[in-house]
Amino acid sequence: MSNLLKKIIGKIKDEKIKPTPRWVFLLKRSVIIGFFVLSVLLGGIAVSIIFCQINDADWEIYSKMDKDLFSFIVTALPYFWIILMIGFLFLAYYNFRHTKTGYRYNVFAVFGLSIFISVMLGAIFHLSGMSENLEDAFHCIPQYEKLHYGKQYLWQRPEKGFLSGTIVQLEGGKLIMLQDFNRHDWLIDIQDLPQIPPPIFQEREMIKMIGDMMDPDRFHARVVTPWHKFNAVQRCPIKVDIK
Repeated sequence: MSNLLKKIIGKIKDEKIKPTPRWVFLLKRSVIIGFFVLSVLLGGIAVSIIFCQINDADWEIYSKMDKDLFSFIVTALPYFWIILMIGFLFLAYYNFRHTKTGYRYNVFAVFGLSIFISVMLGAIFHLSGMSENLEDAFHCIPQYEKLHYGKQYLWQRPEKGFLSGTIVQLEGGKLIMLQDFNRHDWLIDIQDLPQIPPPIFQEREMIKMIGDMMDPDRFHARVVTPWHKFNAVQRCPIKVDIK
């Protein structure tokens, strides 16, 4: 027996070194793979909500706004979810690289696989309606609506003819009491809205409108649409302060 081998055996005996059980390696591998799957799944959810918010953008009326198409796209993009998607992709890459054979693949292959799976999952979630339900549920989280700064900015310019907010009270079929995102109360004249089909409004419904500002507290609406295309009345609408 060589001196080196004797030293190794002696060190093992002196330090009472024991072999790591096989189940520890299996558990570690399972955890890493689990985190990879979870990261890709969360990336798919982020992609689905990006699809949902892009679809919910007001593409059909952007030409009526004082913005060109590029500026409108820049303003309307859901940056919060894009950043989350990128973060989940990096997590997926990190976890995949730490799998048993992950080191064999280059960074572009791993990222490409993660992006492909996330986009496919995102498309499935979106087409199934899951992204709309998730987006709806996220509005129950305080301050979530403020993350849609771009959309709020586009529709919070009454002097330019664009106003949005939550219906506080219905005044017959001619007037609406509305509270905007800045907690400012408005009296909305809806007499000139198209009557085919007849407009139907509900209290606590979030809406956006095009029209003319009559004075700091009154607005004449010519076009009114729901704030969200997929759900006119939120399960958890924003709190309004009735004065």
